[in-house]
Amino acid sequence: MMMFALVALTSIGLLPSPTRGCEFSRAELDRYIAQYERKCLQKGHKSTIGCPSEEGEISRRAEKKCIKMEEELDDCGFTCVEDGNWSSFGEWGDCANPCGLGERGRKRDCDNPKPANGGADCEGDAWEWQKCWLFDENCTLVFDGEWGSYDEWSDCSNYCGAGEQKRERKCDNPRPQNGGADCEGEAWDTKECYETAGCGEEWKPKV
Repeated sequence: MMMFALVALTSIGLLPSPTRGCEFSRAELDRYIAQYERKCLQKGHKSTIGCPSEEGEISRRAEKKCIKMEEELDDCGFTCVEDGNWSSFGEWGDCANPCGLGERGRKRDCDNPKPANGGADCEGDAWEWQKCWLFDENCTLVFDGEWGSYDEWSDCSNYCGAGEQKRERKCDNPRPQNGGADCEGEAWDTKECYETAGCGEEWKPKV
């Protein structure tokens, strides 16, 4: 069964119209709305006041009666409020990167139905994204360089007293390829060290 909301623009017992007075009391109007839904919208009449209708075929005579009912409802300040609902997603687009890792999207529209007469917009995002990968024999991948792990620390540069130790890392994880960028930062890392193993027997540390 269809669900829709009828909104009154005024809310007193008799609803006046700018053109002519509404002939219904509030209770009579409620019954008239229910009759309109049953005889028109559920039979396939295409509403002229923004109301959703079910599929079906309606006679020309009944169609004229429904239009007359809508004119009377419109004179009483009523219209259908319809919230928006998403349609199905379309096909996925092409991968944004023609060679390697990229992203592609697909879109849905808020038109099943569209918001009408002050109804709420669809909730959520219109676009959906996913990772994609393209590669063939004509594809030349560009790889930026990334640092590998550091080697072990070297021996202290001084065997007796203060010195320096070094360790190195290489830009090979992966290496830059096909015009890719070099690694950022320094290849060498240093730290201070202190050794006494090479000092003679007469050596004494400075106090």
